[in-house]
Amino acid sequence: VYRPNQARPLVQYAVGDIAPDTVSRYVTVVGSPVVVTITNYQIDNLRAFIEAVAGKSAAGRATRSSP
Repeated sequence: VYRPNQARPLVQYAVGDIAPDTVSRYVTVVGSPVVVTITNYQIDNLRAFIEAVAGKSAAGRATRSSP
């Protein structure tokens, strides 16, 4: 997680494997000894968002670099 116009992250999260309940994942703030679980769909949503943003960036670069 970054603040606007800052190069260093405000916080970093580490996301682990799917928990034995099969609907949640382990998550921790990097450097913290505390581990919690969040529903897996939250990670799926985050991945989809990142892929969508990355795809738009790649499409914009391709359009700008086309002759």
